[in-house]
Amino acid sequence: MKNYVKYIIAILLLFFLGSASTVMAWKVFSVLDDSGANVAIFDDRGNLLLKGTMDPNTTHTATAEDEFIIEDLAGNELAIIDASDGNMYIDGTVYEDQVTLSPSSEDDNFIIEDSSGNTVAYIDNSGDLYLKGVWYEDIFTVVGKLFSVLDNSGANMAVFDDFGNLFLKGTMDPNTTHTATAEDEFIIEDSADNELAVIDASDGNMYIDGTVYEDQVTLSPSSENDNFIIKDSSGNTVAYIDDSGNLYLKGGLYESFF
Repeated sequence: MKNYVKYIIAILLLFFLGSASTVMAWKVFSVLDDSGANVAIFDDRGNLLLKGTMDPNTTHTATAEDEFIIEDLAGNELAIIDASDGNMYIDGTVYEDQVTLSPSSEDDNFIIEDSSGNTVAYIDNSGDLYLKGVWYEDIFTVVGKLFSVLDNSGANMAVFDDFGNLFLKGTMDPNTTHTATAEDEFIIEDSADNELAVIDASDGNMYIDGTVYEDQVTLSPSSENDNFIIKDSSGNTVAYIDDSGNLYLKGGLYESFF
């Protein structure tokens, strides 16, 4: 089955997951495989997350596989997302970190908007992809993962990657006191053995005493002895939980991801 978007009319699929009060990166538009698993996600920051890889400046002919296809008014293919493997092909170039996005006309572009109606990504009629954020390849295998919590079968329940993103199988419950149970759980405590954060390895839900702060340009934990710190391979802090149970992320929080 092929999924076509003709006439490039941007009809947003505001696919909100989780509670509206939770601080998170919403899925604004997603492409799923036959099992309902995510293979491509545009979020409300203008990031693109792909299960596969990006192949820009290429002409890819649609096949009999499940594919999400974007065409111009003349029926020419501009972009294809293969729903079987999550690979994406575009005729043009990817432009990341665009401060201002001004598509020429909604009739000529495939446009992704956030819940406030702001354009966060679009593909123009030349097959160029413009992103307010950045794009990630092989993200659903979470290449470059720095810390992960697994269930008994070895499946990811929670992953911190080296961009400072946190991916959860379940949901985030901030500003809550969660008492550890007999279930498999990853527990972060302060020096007095008070629980600050709990990740349930059976369902991927996470509970923290404090608040989630995303998109932090600079992360400066007060002391390595007082914080649970995630660092990249260069020793830079990309995420941490402080002794009040607040979670600071250089990137974003993605719930119901796996």
